[in-house]
Amino acid sequence: MSLSRLTEILKLLIEVDTTNPPGNEKGIVVLLQSLLRGAELTEFKHDEKRSSLLAEIGPMRGDRPTLTFIGHMDTVPFSRENWSYHPLKATIEAGRMYGRGSSDMKSGLACMVHLGEAFLQNPELLKANLRLIFTADEEAGGIGMRVLIEENVVSPGELLIIPEPTQMAVAYEEKGAFWFELEAFGKASHGSAPELGCNAIDSIYLFKAALERKISAENKLVGPTTLSLNRIRGGNKVNVVPDYAIAEFDLRYPPELSMEQLTKALEESAAETAVEGCETRFKILNHRPALANNQSRLKSRIQNAMVDLGFEYKEIGVRYYTDLSSFESLGNEFAIIGPGISDQAHVEDEYLEIRSLKDTYELYVNLLTKEWPNEY
Repeated sequence: MSLSRLTEILKLLIEVDTTNPPGNEKGIVVLLQSLLRGAELTEFKHDEKRSSLLAEIGPMRGDRPTLTFIGHMDTVPFSRENWSYHPLKATIEAGRMYGRGSSDMKSGLACMVHLGEAFLQNPELLKANLRLIFTADEEAGGIGMRVLIEENVVSPGELLIIPEPTQMAVAYEEKGAFWFELEAFGKASHGSAPELGCNAIDSIYLFKAALERKISAENKLVGPTTLSLNRIRGGNKVNVVPDYAIAEFDLRYPPELSMEQLTKALEESAAETAVEGCETRFKILNHRPALANNQSRLKSRIQNAMVDLGFEYKEIGVRYYTDLSSFESLGNEFAIIGPGISDQAHVEDEYLEIRSLKDTYELYVNLLTKEWPNEY
């Protein structure tokens, strides 16, 4: 293992602009095809400038487990003027690397790439099959994962590792995301006589209060249900009661709640807040299910690896969604564990503690090179 090589790979990845929109992940795919020459590579083309990539390293054998690492190549937009360091120049200072994606999650990709390089040279060291999946569009619509699901790229028995930023803590639970649009239809009246109309904007807030009462749930790892009203538009004039408003909500929920419960809560909230002259209608914009890994094989293996390496073992939950949510129906065992810092995701002057690359990489190597139980 070479920390300098991991750092070099991360620098290469950061300096390929994959800001989403528009994404342009094809640029990283071309780089990966060069770095992982000799692997079994399958490119999934989404359009001219967007692709996802599967790399299989060494022989795929049926008598051992398959570890599949999944990481996204796209990053969120940035405002150059708000950064002290150039977001696409991968600046190193005081043991940190600054740049967009340094934590979320090109550092995780760098570990994946170096695994590929190392085991292409020494495939005989592998005690598990190694698959690397690099996805497009995780930060938006998830086109990469949708295509991979349609193509049956991942099988139910594979053990999934997501190198999202967790600072080497390990997450087996992931909060769900439920985004929806709410339209409110009211009745206009003069601002001096609001009792003659029905205020559509008020209806939005009444709906929000009703929904919050119905979806309350707690989870010690991922936290409680949250409902954030993030966009709202309505009204034409300061002295006219608005007859129309539209809003967008971001609802995050723990595994204790289901999609069916959420949909029922929305329907009941719409019915409860309907008053004479006003009604609300909702439309689902995006849904990523909440996840919980209740199986023990991968969990036990990671605990043993942490002991072997002298690392602290800490379990957490993640409040954001990952590519894992696309695999809910397959029921794969999974772990979310990576070198980045979750609080650095999407922020200005995003950075990574460079040493964390080494620790994460060593953990992944341990998982791949130590003997697994005979049940496989």
